[in-house]
Formats: sequence, C-alpha cells, structure tokens
Amino acid sequence: SVSFGELYIRNIDGSYTSYGQVNFCPFGKLTETLDRNENQIIIEEFNDFDTITTLPVWAQIGDELVSITSIEDIVINSTNTTAKLLTVKRGILDTQVDVHYDGDSVFVWDVFNSSDENIYAMGEEVFAKVTSATLTSAIGIDDAEEISHKMQSRAIRPYPPQNVRIDGQYFPQQVFSSMFMVEWSHRNRTQQTGGEYIGWYESDITPENGVSYTVNLYVDNGLHTTSVTTDNFYEIDLTDTRFSTNVKIEVISERD
Repeated sequence: SVSFGELYIRNIDGSYTSYGQVNFCPFGKLTETLDRNENQIIIEEFNDFDTITTLPVWAQIGDELVSITSIEDIVINSTNTTAKLLTVKRGILDTQVDVHYDGDSVFVWDVFNSSDENIYAMGEEVFAKVTSATLTSAIGIDDAEEISHKMQSRAIRPYPPQNVRIDGQYFPQQVFSSMFMVEWSHRNRTQQTGGEYIGWYESDITPENGVSYTVNLYVDNGLHTTSVTTDNFYEIDLTDTRFSTNVKIEVISERD
C-alpha cells in the first residue's frame, strides 16, 4: 500500500519545487445516492480509517465539506461486505449541501493537509503534483498527474447564508403563491474557523461585522429585482409579473 507522498508546486519557469512529504488521508466511496437532507453516509472500499483517533473531523465529498461525528462498522446484508456508517453534519464552513451519488469519493483530509504557504492573487492558477511511494514501487514527478486550482480569495470572503428556506420549505420544486418569504441563517467566517463545526441546517449564529445580503430575483432567465438587506429574511413579490414557472432566487453574502 501507499506509505507517503510528496507535494510539488510548479514554478514560473516550469520546474517544480518540493514542499515536503504528505500523508494520504482516509478514503472511501459512497454505496448509494446521498440526498441533501441526509446525515448518515455508508461507504465501502475504505482505507486508513483506523488512523482517525478523535472526532469530529471533516471530510470532503465533491465541493461539500461535512463534519464526521461518529463512525460505526456495519455489514451490508445484501452483499455481506463490511462498510462504515458515518454520521455527519452537512455543509460545514463555507460550503453548501449537495446531492452526491453512488461511487463518489469521500476524503477525510482534515488533519491530512499540506500547504506551500506562498501568497497567491485572486484568479491566479496554481499547478501541483503529488508523487507517491511504497516499499516496492514509486510514482515519480515525471509520471505524476498535474492538477490545477484557480485562487478565489476564499479566506477573506464572508460565509454564504445557510439553512435557506423558500416559503418554509427546503429546496422546493414549486411554490403556489405570488408572495412568499425566503429565510436563511446567519454565518460567521471569523467565528466558525475554530471550535465546533456548524452544519448547514443549524440556526443563526452572530453574523460577521459588515456583512449584508444581496437578494436577486430572476424571472424567465432575466433579472427582475435586486435588493440589499442585513436581515435573514426577504419577501418575494411576484404579483406584478405573470406567474412564471421559471423563477430563480439568489442570496449572496457580501462584506465591507
């Protein structure tokens, strides 16, 4: 099995600089579709979960981060295979809950991370490689796949609103009214980077100073209204339009 890796970042001249050895994090694959409102995950084909000694830890599925609060060994009766049952908080930190599918990867990289500690500008693209080695074989830098990431100034951006409800519902496909409320929970970037992880469905915490919300209403793919508020609710009014079947509501957090 893989015992360690090494992180390399590409320089402007095309060469690579090593930023030291990295450990490979616990890993598994979903056994079934995970809907937005589910808080238990079953994974198979898992590795290195015995290295997790304290909880909670966070894991990543797609672009969503989840906080693992418990881990249980189970047997799937239909296949008589051993699996892990993870109880999680969904959509922690600045991520949104999403739908994930059978076979999607779960990476528990909370304490298994590394950084080159360089300063990058927003929009700058960073290219990296990770080599790997075992007792009997190795993947060198020439053979390692290069990955890239475009910087988005994520660390200075306010956390997005969470626990969003439209007419009192999560993710409704239809709303049978021309006037209804959109409600959400405040989040706080400076408070949530330490301490207990706050899940997407949890209620308000004290908002970060200087944060406001822009509510954009689109009707038939065109921008209909834009409003700014510091509240955690906004009333949508469609009475001055024909009641369209194509309505999009966008709530964006901004800070001074």
